[in-house]
Amino acid sequence: MAKRGRKPDPPKLKILKANAGRDAGPFAAVRQGGEPPKPDTIAADPIASAIWDRTVSLLMDRRVLSPADEGVLVAYCSAYATVTRVRDLMRGRDLVVTNFKTGAVKAHPLLGVLSGAERSLHSFAGTLGLTPTDRGRVEVIGDGEAGLSKLEQLNAAAIANRNRFLRSGSEQG
Repeated sequence: MAKRGRKPDPPKLKILKANAGRDAGPFAAVRQGGEPPKPDTIAADPIASAIWDRTVSLLMDRRVLSPADEGVLVAYCSAYATVTRVRDLMRGRDLVVTNFKTGAVKAHPLLGVLSGAERSLHSFAGTLGLTPTDRGRVEVIGDGEAGLSKLEQLNAAAIANRNRFLRSGSEQG
């Protein structure tokens, strides 16, 4: 089941807003960038290996990949390979199957596998910041405000100004 509500701001934006919150964690601001090693299970699978190389290259160019992301990246590549294989198996087949004994018609069993793999793929893609909605929410590994978009910088500055104004008003009154 999907999480409810807005997705959280990136940790650097929380820090700029002066509200790191309880979920910033000790490792939120101190992440080491770098490419995680490709596991043997991924290297042995040509489909998963190709998507690993493509995804790692993309995420490294955007400076959002850390060795700590290896597990999610493995799951993403495995889900992608599963989706590709199931689609290949479904090519040319009917979407429904008929039970010859009872005559009952039901969806092809591979459709359930495909649906689950696509759900997982979408979830892992969002975690890695590969969907259009999630691209802006993934923290860029670097220093200062370089990882924030212009809109996030302006928003953080406006919030900081508001907080300063509110503090100065409470000190006078």
